[in-house]
Amino acid sequence: MIEAYGENVIAKKVEKEDEETTKSGLILVSDFDEDLPRAIIASKGPDVPEWVNIGDKIVFHGQFAATIESDGEEFVSLNYKTIYGREV
Repeated sequence: MIEAYGENVIAKKVEKEDEETTKSGLILVSDFDEDLPRAIIASKGPDVPEWVNIGDKIVFHGQFAATIESDGEEFVSLNYKTIYGREV
């Protein structure tokens, strides 16, 4: 597991539910809209506010996230200020 520092969170990427991946790896999307990426928070830094919790499923701005691979899983590292919201 990766530990987050400062104002950053580490989150496990979640596949969009309306996507289908072919055997060759192509992703087929059911309709053309630009959904924001989603992830589940796995770690948060000490300067992240209390309203951001481990286990939250978040919606974030993908351009400001760095992709990290750890133990064969794909995570993103991002500043908590780039989180648009969470699913409830």
